[in-house]
Amino acid sequence: MKHLMISTRESSSVDQILERYRSLESPDMKIMSAFGFCGDEPCRMFGGRDSKDSRLTWADVKKLNELGISFSVTLTNHFTDSAAIKQSFRLIDHLLSISESNSVIVLNRKYAQLVRSTYPNIMLKQSAIADPRTLASIERALEIYDLVNLSHNMYDERELVMSFPKEIKQKLIMFGVGRCAYKCYTKTCYTGCSQDQFGKPVTQRCTGHGRVNDELVVPTTWFDLSDPIFTDINYIKYTVPDNKNGSIKLIPA
Repeated sequence: MKHLMISTRESSSVDQILERYRSLESPDMKIMSAFGFCGDEPCRMFGGRDSKDSRLTWADVKKLNELGISFSVTLTNHFTDSAAIKQSFRLIDHLLSISESNSVIVLNRKYAQLVRSTYPNIMLKQSAIADPRTLASIERALEIYDLVNLSHNMYDERELVMSFPKEIKQKLIMFGVGRCAYKCYTKTCYTGCSQDQFGKPVTQRCTGHGRVNDELVVPTTWFDLSDPIFTDINYIKYTVPDNKNGSIKLIPA
């Protein structure tokens, strides 16, 4: 059974989230976790996406957990300081008080080490923003993290990904769908989002790479989960927000 991880981006309720993604389920793949922002207030360790994206309430997180769906908070900021760390730890404390099945997604390695030392039993996932591109870099990440999310760009490194040992592939997360991040190698927007969330001046913005034209139309690539590159991959991640041309119809790969 493949573990389906779904985004809470641009969704205003648990029901809306599940309605958006239920069509991706199959006898071989079930929604088992969701990821995004949560809590009573913005957290400076949030990262990876725009601060205007929706944030689940604690009641939403509890409802997901009661449905058997764990929640991963995206603490994927590039930057840290002592105040931001303390704020994020209060959030993690509350998240784990709802269910110990909940987890965190992290980018900054030093911050990840602090999370691991403070919460030794927490499920810790490395953000795709880290973009490990070799077996050695994945193995190094797994010294701290339980799971490593490959970036979309690695899907074109077929021979390399397929050569990874089974025990490594079983600890990888791969996207089931690609949008602008699939063909963008600069990913400056991620740093800009971190700057915004952290309260820094925003100096990095979208370059337009990976998009179709100057109107920022985003192409969508559905990856075929029967492709051998997905052999032994147990965790499949979907992030499918509305694009500027209207809603994307969800069709299983």
